[in-house]
Amino acid sequence: MLEKNISDDAIVLSRVNFGEKDRILTVITPNHGKLKLVAKSVRSSGSKLAGGIELFSENHIVLVRGRSDMFTLISSKMKNFFGNNTPKDIKKSEYAYNSLKSVNKLTPDGAGGEYYSYLLENLKKINENDVDINQLKIWFSLKILKLTGSTPNLKTLKDGQPIPADEKYSFDYDNHCFFVDQNGNFTSDSIKILRYFDGRETFKPISNCPNDAISKCCVLTDRLESQQTA
Repeated sequence: MLEKNISDDAIVLSRVNFGEKDRILTVITPNHGKLKLVAKSVRSSGSKLAGGIELFSENHIVLVRGRSDMFTLISSKMKNFFGNNTPKDIKKSEYAYNSLKSVNKLTPDGAGGEYYSYLLENLKKINENDVDINQLKIWFSLKILKLTGSTPNLKTLKDGQPIPADEKYSFDYDNHCFFVDQNGNFTSDSIKILRYFDGRETFKPISNCPNDAISKCCVLTDRLESQQTA
């Protein structure tokens, strides 16, 4: 059972205007999972709470539970802002919003704290000027898939045999595994890329890798993530 008062770090997943001055927020926290709360008078001029509940930022919040199950925000402070560059780039902005939506869809209220560190890392990297968004997408989608128990099989083929090198492959989306197909879209480079990002807890780009292979891996992991959030 959730305690009456909560103090935790938080990332805003969504916010909706409520009444004339309030907002209803959904946040993800590392220690208390996903929470819904009301930020009273936050849309008023000079609100002291507004600066600590911005999108694309890491915040520290203090909440108190009211008579209902809804929490009320009583203190908020921004720790880090990752929106300096993100809103200026349509591709980055769209991806950042979609990342928030994915975590929101996949986490029940009061749970999902394990998503926090990955989402935080994702928002940090999106904001960097020289980040390869497709590589970042692959990494984050694989983290999402790991947490949902849907990681693609990167060790064996559909028939259970080890994945051979220097072949072409197609992917079985129902069974989350590859199979040898001379007309397939994936190569040994694809397997290497997926294994590399699957094994990393934090994002680090891979160098000297064909852009075509990166793009196809991005399409693959994006589709797999979409299956989880549909």
